[in-house]
Amino acid sequence: MTTPCQSKPVTVMLDEERTVTFDNRAEFRMGSLDRPFSIQDLRNKRRSWAALVAWIWACLSEHDAADFPSPESLAVHLQTKEAIGKAFEAFVDTYTAAQAPESKNAEG
Repeated sequence: MTTPCQSKPVTVMLDEERTVTFDNRAEFRMGSLDRPFSIQDLRNKRRSWAALVAWIWACLSEHDAADFPSPESLAVHLQTKEAIGKAFEAFVDTYTAAQAPESKNAEG
């Protein structure tokens, strides 16, 4: 996996509006879990919901992360199809932004 760039923060509605950013901090937080998820787990029917919850948790801004000590504490806010869909869109937006070079010449 390539090292993510700093992506622009994206807002997602959980218990209130929260900010997510896919960056090195998010990768570190995911790796800190006993059973971390990969990006590919979002495509696995059996693991996709848990993976999404964990990735949203990992991507929370430092300020917002303080309110959710674990992915389990966040899961209650991602129960409906609408909430899951919006969280997935927010994750895709921040992940895609992190993978894109910052300019046409950024890759050399």
